Amino acid sequence: MSIFTNETPAPSPTGSELVATVFDPIKVAIIRSIFDAEEIPYLARERGVGSSLSIIMGANFLGTDIYVPTACYDRAMELLAPLFADEEDDEVYDETEPEESDD
Repeated sequence: MSIFTNETPAPSPTGSELVATVFDPIKVAIIRSIFDAEEIPYLARERGVGSSLSIIMGANFLGTDIYVPTACYDRAMELLAPLFADEEDDEVYDETEPEESDD
């Protein structure tokens, strides 16, 4: 049982593919500007009552699904790869100072 009814994206509109689900409005704006600059058509759908949440709370915590035409999918993913590269890193950075050796 899920708390939110829109935890998963709706089926892709005919002839399109889901390229990203984004929870940060700044990333949504960046993706929109990338696709506009590259003239890639897109559809950004806020999940659930997302538009209302954006107005009331300043952000849509259910996420925004971004779709592109199937023919543009590979190019769109290529353009978005650097934007999401930091989220795919599994490395944990230790911020403590390294121990000094007695050399």
